[in-house]
Amino acid sequence: PGDHGEGVQPPEDKAITTLYVNLMNQAITEKDLVDQFYAYGEIKSVQVLPQSNCAFVSYTNRESAEQAMSKLYNSLRVHGVRLRIMWARPHKNRSGPEGAGGIPQIQPPTQPPPPPPSR
Repeated sequence: PGDHGEGVQPPEDKAITTLYVNLMNQAITEKDLVDQFYAYGEIKSVQVLPQSNCAFVSYTNRESAEQAMSKLYNSLRVHGVRLRIMWARPHKNRSGPEGAGGIPQIQPPTQPPPPPPSR
């Protein structure tokens, strides 16, 4: 029987193009992940969060993300260790580009917006 948990089903929200990777405490780099995921489409970004033992791989389009998920679910191995992947969840409390793809994008520091003109 196929082990297809809820993680493999594409989310309803078509804007989600990001996959969550559970790193299982491994010393896995951005390059390791790019090497595994680039075959399925153009990658927009890879974020490795060692303190959380996870990573996020964002594709430029949904089709690529779905293909990567269907091919790598339950078969992704890096350095001989099987990693779990699932769809990243959207951030409901965020709006605008920051929450796009289900992960916060790391932006360079910018100037705060000017205060609105008082009338």
